[in-house]
Amino acid sequence: MAPEVQPVDGQHDLAALKEALAPTIPLNPATGEPRRPWVVWAASGLVYAGLAGLTAGLLWIYWRSVHFFEDAARLHGFWPTEPGSWWRVLMVTGLTLGAVLIGWVAGVTAYYSFHGYRWTRWSGLVALALAGAAWLGNDITLWSMVPVAVGVLLLWLPPVTRFFGHWQAVRHPAPAVPQIRDEVFYGPLPRYEATS
Repeated sequence: MAPEVQPVDGQHDLAALKEALAPTIPLNPATGEPRRPWVVWAASGLVYAGLAGLTAGLLWIYWRSVHFFEDAARLHGFWPTEPGSWWRVLMVTGLTLGAVLIGWVAGVTAYYSFHGYRWTRWSGLVALALAGAAWLGNDITLWSMVPVAVGVLLLWLPPVTRFFGHWQAVRHPAPAVPQIRDEVFYGPLPRYEATS
């Protein structure tokens, strides 16, 4: 829970807010953002490395599809097709769209987890579910999902939970509680009474 900061003249002072957050939230002096634990760096790096492997596997499928279409991907070997047929075009298009979808969800997860958004844990699980489609590619696309899986699982560790909490407190500081004064004066204020 973020500490309370009293407003100055009805507005929050940014320096006072940073000072109040300093004891509980370790801020990076260069960026003013919460410090990222090594686990967050590792998770994002692993997911991005898996996406690079997915891209390499997809490019290898394209290259091998020119001469060895049936052996280029597991999906291609399911149905015998003739060279130049629409089925081949649809299979390659399907593999490409699947890889783009996996890459998009995993890439969004890696980027936003690095910037402290808690919902990326759930989008990471969606990326893992979609990563099963990498089996339809080749061994490169399949094994490239291992670093993605490890990176997504790292997002559930306690240091990452604290990091997400720090970002939540920085983005949404607790509103200041209004001060209640006990002395309430009823009637005309003395300063407005006419003095004789």
